[in-house]
Amino acid sequence: MKKILLLAGLLSIILTPSISFAATSNSVQTEKAATAQKVKNFEGNRPRPHQFDKKRQEEFQKKLGLTDEQKAKAKTIHEKGRAEMQPVMEKMKAKHEKIKAIKEDSTLNEEAKRTQIEEQVKQLHTLKQYANELRMKNMKEFESILTKDQQKTLKEMKKEGRKNFDKQFKKAHPQRPMFGQPPFGERIDHPYPIKPIEESK
Repeated sequence: MKKILLLAGLLSIILTPSISFAATSNSVQTEKAATAQKVKNFEGNRPRPHQFDKKRQEEFQKKLGLTDEQKAKAKTIHEKGRAEMQPVMEKMKAKHEKIKAIKEDSTLNEEAKRTQIEEQVKQLHTLKQYANELRMKNMKEFESILTKDQQKTLKEMKKEGRKNFDKQFKKAHPQRPMFGQPPFGERIDHPYPIKPIEESK
């Protein structure tokens, strides 16, 4: 009898952690599933980038009071600007990937890495400035289709956008100097001269 009781006690000790682990495992799996579902629901309900762009565009056009004819012209200018910008952005992406590859290249010493990265950074700055020039050209084309009153409104919108951009940047990066792409395609000068995109290889 004592042996039976002792055996039952041992089985209880052995099985209890297994049962507890199984319960914990099931609980974790359930929690993971619930979290995954929440993420899925959030992703499904969250507006996509193009939806934000469309909304901003509609608000922008409404504030300026664009006519249907002006909207059509603005669309043409925007599409032309995007086509011009795409190869520049692709080259910028390639430069970032090149810099990453150099950093991870175990066959290079630190001095060689530094020299090669500096060269890539110079070329990247050139591309950024070239992209900014394209934005400015695109904005000037857009401004040319506006009336004087609309140009005045746009100027005020730029001023307000610049103020908000500065405020948000300083809040996010209190210790860093101003650097970034402000709204409305305003120019930021870079330390390297602009070159045609073909030279920025």
